[in-house]
Amino acid sequence: MAIRLVMIDDEKDLLFINTELFHMLGYVVHSFYCPQQGLTWMLENIDAFDVILTDQSMPGLSGNELIQRVWVERQVPALLISGYSSNTYLNNAEDPMLLTVEKPISVRRLDELIRSSWPSLESEASPHAQGGYVELKRVGLVTAKAEKSNI
Repeated sequence: MAIRLVMIDDEKDLLFINTELFHMLGYVVHSFYCPQQGLTWMLENIDAFDVILTDQSMPGLSGNELIQRVWVERQVPALLISGYSSNTYLNNAEDPMLLTVEKPISVRRLDELIRSSWPSLESEASPHAQGGYVELKRVGLVTAKAEKSNI
C-alpha cells in the first residue's frame, strides 16, 4: 500500500521534480504550489492523505501555519522544510508528529525520514492508491497525470 503524501512548495520546478521522484518511490502524491489551495484541498479531503511535506517560507501562508490549521481537524505527520538554520519560529518543534529539516535535502533522505519516523504509515496507507500514476495539482485548476518510470 502506498503512502499518500501532500506536498506544498511555491517553487514550481522543484515541486514538479520532487513529485515525480516521490511517485517513483511508491507514494501517491498530491502537489500544490499555492499553499492556500493546498490547505483548502486538505481540509476538504481530510482523510485522503497520510503525511504532509511543506516548505516553511511561502507567500501568504507559512508551512507551520498550514500544518497548525490542518491539525485542528486531524493531527497527521508533517515534515516542515526550512531554508533557515534556526527553528526558533516553530511552535511544535518538540512534537513527535512534526519533523523540521533544513534545505537542501534529497527526496531519498526525506523518504527515509518519513518511513523511519512514522513506520506505521506503511501499514496504515490506503489500499486505494493510484498505482502507476501521479496527480499534479496546479493551482487547483489543471490536473495532469504522468506515467511512472524507473529511477
